[in-house]
Amino acid sequence: MTKYPKKTNCPACGVRIRLKYPQQSHYHECTCGEWFFYEPIKEDTDPQATRLGSTPKNISPRVTLIAGQPPLNTTAPKVTIFRDHEPPVQPKTSLNLTEPETENGETNILPSEEPAATIVPIPQAPKNSSIAPLLIVSGLFVLAMLALTAAWLFIDVAKLETEEKKRNYAQEQLSEKNYLLASVKFEELASLHPQSAWHQEYLFLEKIASLRNGLESESHNPSETFEKLRTKPLTTSEHSPFAWLQYLGLMQSLLEKSISEPVLLDWVEVEVNNVKKKTSGDEAGLVLALIAEKRSIIAKQKLEEQEKASFLAQLKQLEALPAHSAFQSIQYFMEQELLRNPKSNNISDCKVALETAKTRHLNSIVYEKNNLQEKQSPSSQRLLQGWKYFQHPEQALRIANWTPELQSPILALNQGILYALDRTRGNVLWIKRLGVDVESPPLEFSTNQSTDSSLITLEDNGTSLSALDKSGSTIWKTSLGGTCLAGITLWHNTALIPCLEGFLVEVELAGGNILGRWNLGQALLHSICIPHDSNAGFIPADPGHILCLDLVTKKCTGIIASNHALGTLIFPPLPVFLTNQKEPSHILLSIEEPGLMSTVSIFPLPTSQSNYIKNPIYSTFISGRMSCPPVPYQNRLAILDESQQLSFFAWNQEATKAPLVPFFDDKNQNKPLANLFESLKQKKGSSQVLAFDETEADILYNGHFCKLFFAWNLRDGLKLTSSKPPFHQTGILSSKPTLVEDPALSRNAWALTGKLPNGSTIAQLVDSQKNKLLWKTLLSPRFESAPLSITPTPEKNFLLLADSASNLFLAKNNPLPPITTQSNWAEGALCIARNSNSDSQALSHLLQLEDKKTALQILQDTISKKVTLKLISFDNESPNIKLLDIPEITYSFAGIPKTLGNQILIPLSNGSIARIWVKDNKPIISTGPTWKSPEAAKNTQCKIAILDNNTFCFSDGTNGASFFRWNNIPDATFEKTKAPQNFAPPQCFSLDSIPTEKGSLGIFLDPQGQLIPFESKPDGSIQKLSTIDLKVTPKASWIVQGASHPLRYAIASNTGRFVWIDLTGEKTLWNIPLASAPLVKPFVIEQKILLFLESGDTLLLDEATGKVLKTGFNLPEGLFPSTTPYQGADNSIFIPFTDGTVLQTTLKDLTNDS
Repeated sequence: MTKYPKKTNCPACGVRIRLKYPQQSHYHECTCGEWFFYEPIKEDTDPQATRLGSTPKNISPRVTLIAGQPPLNTTAPKVTIFRDHEPPVQPKTSLNLTEPETENGETNILPSEEPAATIVPIPQAPKNSSIAPLLIVSGLFVLAMLALTAAWLFIDVAKLETEEKKRNYAQEQLSEKNYLLASVKFEELASLHPQSAWHQEYLFLEKIASLRNGLESESHNPSETFEKLRTKPLTTSEHSPFAWLQYLGLMQSLLEKSISEPVLLDWVEVEVNNVKKKTSGDEAGLVLALIAEKRSIIAKQKLEEQEKASFLAQLKQLEALPAHSAFQSIQYFMEQELLRNPKSNNISDCKVALETAKTRHLNSIVYEKNNLQEKQSPSSQRLLQGWKYFQHPEQALRIANWTPELQSPILALNQGILYALDRTRGNVLWIKRLGVDVESPPLEFSTNQSTDSSLITLEDNGTSLSALDKSGSTIWKTSLGGTCLAGITLWHNTALIPCLEGFLVEVELAGGNILGRWNLGQALLHSICIPHDSNAGFIPADPGHILCLDLVTKKCTGIIASNHALGTLIFPPLPVFLTNQKEPSHILLSIEEPGLMSTVSIFPLPTSQSNYIKNPIYSTFISGRMSCPPVPYQNRLAILDESQQLSFFAWNQEATKAPLVPFFDDKNQNKPLANLFESLKQKKGSSQVLAFDETEADILYNGHFCKLFFAWNLRDGLKLTSSKPPFHQTGILSSKPTLVEDPALSRNAWALTGKLPNGSTIAQLVDSQKNKLLWKTLLSPRFESAPLSITPTPEKNFLLLADSASNLFLAKNNPLPPITTQSNWAEGALCIARNSNSDSQALSHLLQLEDKKTALQILQDTISKKVTLKLISFDNESPNIKLLDIPEITYSFAGIPKTLGNQILIPLSNGSIARIWVKDNKPIISTGPTWKSPEAAKNTQCKIAILDNNTFCFSDGTNGASFFRWNNIPDATFEKTKAPQNFAPPQCFSLDSIPTEKGSLGIFLDPQGQLIPFESKPDGSIQKLSTIDLKVTPKASWIVQGASHPLRYAIASNTGRFVWIDLTGEKTLWNIPLASAPLVKPFVIEQKILLFLESGDTLLLDEATGKVLKTGFNLPEGLFPSTTPYQGADNSIFIPFTDGTVLQTTLKDLTNDS
């Protein structure tokens, strides 16, 4: 029978305390004030049971419970177990890692309750008293010996029994947590039996306790315990299961306290397996599971260390990048790591590296001063004389009383040419070629008000900076050492020029000396933003960043992380005066986003406390790509998006609200301009906010100058109203609008330069206050067709030209003046007739009539298909122009019109040929033959060749050629004639005709390179000449007048060959390879061929042999001819170029290198 003890000892003071609930595990409070946990232990009720002595001194009393766990939800207000007087023994074998702990962090494990072995002495048999006398002596001797032996055995068994009882008693006291009494009994047992098994086990437990105490010491190194156990392992002796449990507890502590190394785990595994053989419980298996868990942790740590090493290696590679790239790369690397693992322990390393890279980057942006002066070397090309411009000033609508001191010219920039215009009438004063890549207008600069201002401009396609006076003469010129496409910014007495090579160059304006430059690391696509009266400059440089430069100290003081990709920042930064109207506090960025969206973001400026700005304080989406930069006025902002929604905002200085708030209420905000200007909905051109104030706004809408007014009434509040017509057409702006200030005007005027829908480029001056046009001037057009030579009298010769906008120009074909009297630029021609329809492009064809004194211009509108004839005749030097409409033609032209006598043949897209002749200044139209076969494609072009005044032929490209004759009667029908014998080519590449001394010669070329010449006989028959097999596939062909006017036929093949053919001799003269195909028709002069190639190269060939005579010419770099050159008086050459200029020169000047 078992019973539960009703009393126990306090672990602090040793006082015997009565238990309230002997059968339950719970906390007790002693009279000394200490709390302790009690675990019920069943006791044997045998009254003969004897309690043994104490336990070893040095074994800690903290005991781990193997069975009988304390309740999980049991708590005590104060637990100080064993704080004052710790018993000497505490076997700890915490095998279950999930067992509850005491409040001071220790795990309770109950020692083993395995009963000790009991040795029972064998009882002696009773002696027989009836033994014979003879045996008495021997019996007494035997009895004496047996008595001695029995006494010795009895003493030894009693000793063993006493030792066992004392040990059982000591263990019982230990189980009941009477640690003080148990300690005394174990010490007594050890002193009485020093050589017994119990003493050996005591020494074993004492060594374990010593090692455990060493592990728990803060100053102790767990590796020392590991080395002690490896030197003298404890599993070589035999002990009780209870002792081995304490050893397993030591193994567990060793695993928990020590550095988990594979060698340690292997040795512990061997030791635990040895213990497992000596015990029958699962405690060893728990330790083995802990070893497996440790190995898993080691493997995971090893993997993490490898990943960490790889991460740090990549980070080190990024840190080794150039300073301007390292910061951006590390930032992106950190963002990717956060996306992959938001709780990554590598972020701290990234932040340190990022901060180091940021400091390094800021320090790397240095201002270089030495050896930067770029000496302007003389041009390797001699500046040719004879450049001409073409202009047409309209009648001045208002002659202003201009103030003399403000008589600086108005500047217009078009296709890289700078035009200086007279303020009064708009006449061109002078012209300077800056280069087609220069798109920013010059800036006016003066050191003080008493000196004349100069014009600071880019030249040579943005590679040079120069200063010009009011007459266009160069004051100084400096090579930048790079290319600027973004425009210049003036600051104090210097100019700041951003270059594609990543340099921001500072040039002194007094003499053009380079003061220094910043190397900002990437192509600079925008000019630097400098707020008024500020020493700080903001420039988009590194990808996704705006750099803040101190222009006085020349240092980079901060970075703004705009996160824009290269090329997506639509406009330069805009300073924002959000918190202070005197100094900017923020900047505004307009960034193009994927998906036809734009964002407007506001960033605070960097300070000395925060030199890296990562996030904007405000950002909003704008529909589509913004068509123009936001326009500020005081604390307001106007934004026009791509859908032409006009929005006005005001800066909000309240910290709790958004920085941008609508200027109007919801009813009037985001006004579509189409609702305000309905008559301009279908027009084409630029839309832009020019400027606005408290009362009105100047805007461009679909290429027209308009005004908006801010109206206020009690019913609607603040609303927008539009101005009334006229709306001055401006087209697509070719340069930045300029505000012209003059006291003579009631208000400032806008100088606007734009390209109209019909292709004309117009510069004009508009009075902003009265909405009146002061003047407008047609700037240099582009000539894409050869001119007509008009000779009204034998003494007078003119060139009649039509530009790409169908405007007519007249130039005198005079010899070149002497070089001593020739200026750089000269007036070339005047416009004699404007294309009246400015809203659409027109196809123009210029034809010469039989008398050589009259010309005809045929125009067809590309939208309405309306056809107009302009009959041009001359009275002495005065041109007379008659305008004739042809309403009968409603189909598009399907080929180039030709003249047959005084008739005009026009192929139409419906397959017919229209016949037009003029009678009594009235056009008469009839229908000619059908040129298109049913097999021809829809977009097929008709090729017409005129053989003489009575015969012509045509082809649709698929069925050879058809021949027709006419009897010179205007209304007579065309008669079809027979084709030459054996003349049946299947397809036609080109069909041309040229006049000869014997008559007209026709040339038929098929796509396989078969050239078939034919001619018209006086009797009307057609004769075929010998076929020439060129053995090339033609890409382009031209009929050329050779030296001494022989007939030549030039062909450029798809394989890069150039073939020169003698048509009269019916043979190929030579065939040479070319690097690229000819750009325009070859030009022959003085027995030489001038050849302009698509690659930009220019060749001079010998007309007889095809030998290359020269490859370099004195022409501006990057300038291409727009059409073939044409010959003027005295062997002069007129070369039209794509920028609208025409060069009148000679072959000698063109090829002379001196």
